[in-house]
Amino acid sequence: MVSFAFFDEAKQQYVLGPPIATVPENTNYVQSWNPTFELSYWRTGLRWAQAWRERLGLPRKQKWDDVIQKLAPLPEQDGVYLSQENMPDTYTKMNWEHPSLIGPGGPFPYFPTNGGILYAVALMAAGWDGAPDYPAPGFPNDGSWVVRFERLAPAP
Repeated sequence: MVSFAFFDEAKQQYVLGPPIATVPENTNYVQSWNPTFELSYWRTGLRWAQAWRERLGLPRKQKWDDVIQKLAPLPEQDGVYLSQENMPDTYTKMNWEHPSLIGPGGPFPYFPTNGGILYAVALMAAGWDGAPDYPAPGFPNDGSWVVRFERLAPAP
């Protein structure tokens, strides 16, 4: 991860790409530059790597800290993140694209399976056709769980 980031002398920052394949997958990897999702996860991944080194009793790597501190900021325009630095049409021409910009709110784990997990929890809470006839049928019915949800309909 550290060796992929390129130091841009003019900007005095580390940048990602080109080339770089981005989460949206429909961008030209030869023209992609500082994609928001990837920058966010790059920074976080390097921070975690340093934390794990410390947990293992190893010293921090200075080069890693340098990249963390000087990695390009997340590209934005008018107070909102862009998909990548050179994509000012993120919310117009490219607004049909992959919703990768929800990933760098923290960053929080963003994986395509999150939707499946949310659906499974909704089923557990609201039920499904043929589910037991009591509230939150997917959770233990022994008083060990208190489940509250609003406006979820059982799944067909």
